[in-house]
Amino acid sequence: MVNGFYNFSYGENPDKVNAIALCSADRTPAECGSCVNSAAQELLNLCSNHLEGIIQKEGIIWYPSCTVRYSDRYIFGRNESQPMGGQEVSPNPILYKDALTPFFDELRKNASGHFGKFAYANYKAGNSLNGQDFTVYALMQCTPDLAEGGCDDCLHQAQVFITNCCNQYPRARVFAPSCNLRYDNSSFFAPPGTRFPTHIF
Repeated sequence: MVNGFYNFSYGENPDKVNAIALCSADRTPAECGSCVNSAAQELLNLCSNHLEGIIQKEGIIWYPSCTVRYSDRYIFGRNESQPMGGQEVSPNPILYKDALTPFFDELRKNASGHFGKFAYANYKAGNSLNGQDFTVYALMQCTPDLAEGGCDDCLHQAQVFITNCCNQYPRARVFAPSCNLRYDNSSFFAPPGTRFPTHIF
């Protein structure tokens, strides 16, 4: 696994399996390995019919720190933004006075243009509930095998999704097969020197 990303193929057509694992760029290598192992085991359990010895031809699972997927079709280097799901991870709504769209646009541009296909940053945002500013931390990430245009497109769809579903919440995340987006009003990045090589702007 290189920088939290792993892909491989096994077998021959028509029984060939292609698989991808992607860890959140803010996780340490040890956290990444643990997440991928747990997610892969659960995915196989969920997608297997143990009585008949049958495994579904395609599956994906999202953990907070990693994504694992497999398919009998070719999935490497292809932008796939569906299925897409969001998670609001706080019950207390905060209404943003300043739109986060320009911040997300800049973060998306930096992530899609980076060789590792990820970027994170922080932004000073306004809170219309009490008039005080606070900092929003965000991470955007694609599977590194995507071209710049495919990464940008996937993240743009994630950005639209999270803006529509979750921008009243102080923290939220959205997952797709080829990309993910997370923001929080508290820093969630691993300490420098413990995570994979990073891209900050």
